[in-house]
Amino acid sequence: NHRLAWPEEHHAFDNCEVGAGMCCWVDQREGYDDQAANADVCYVDMKASRHSAHVKNGYSIYQGDTQAYCKAWAWKPTGGTVSGAHRGNALFKTAFIDGLQGSGSVEQLPGAPLCGCMDRMPVVTAADCVKVTDAGGKVVVSHEPSQGKAYINAAYIEGSGITIDNSCNFLSEFEALNGDDAHLMHFVNSRVVGDGKCSEATANFLDTKGLKI
Repeated sequence: NHRLAWPEEHHAFDNCEVGAGMCCWVDQREGYDDQAANADVCYVDMKASRHSAHVKNGYSIYQGDTQAYCKAWAWKPTGGTVSGAHRGNALFKTAFIDGLQGSGSVEQLPGAPLCGCMDRMPVVTAADCVKVTDAGGKVVVSHEPSQGKAYINAAYIEGSGITIDNSCNFLSEFEALNGDDAHLMHFVNSRVVGDGKCSEATANFLDTKGLKI
């Protein structure tokens, strides 16, 4: 029940400036209750996930013909939020406690990481939500009198009551944290595109390659 570090040294998580992470699984181990898919897969951009794909460039188009189970969580990239300080807890809870241990979820989509910063993950129609709260936390505030400014450093939040909420809506949660950043909102909405929108998302992606469908 303490803060877990975000694995910034790993290629799937480093320089994660979009304020969102996600895990997507396509299979389960035997002996677990069935985890129904919650998302259609639109495409995988292997240039964005080249270290996982082991190729410099490429893409796979699924057009919604393949399903996955995805979960995502959000934070404010500029810092100062509990969700940002505890994004490592959200990752651990999602990938290991709920995913591997809880439901036996395994196997990522080819060319993509199993979990990662959202800009390296497949483009999908939906994702369940993970939200971190810390009722017993405290924040260290530093003050620079010469500049008349105070700084909240969420990296020093100490949690005694960390909880994970799986009932939130991911896009709503992301908007609550980052709705003032139109660029981030547009980007995340282009990654979790909504039901029935795979064709549009894929067409927009292929258009950047000079291709039509």
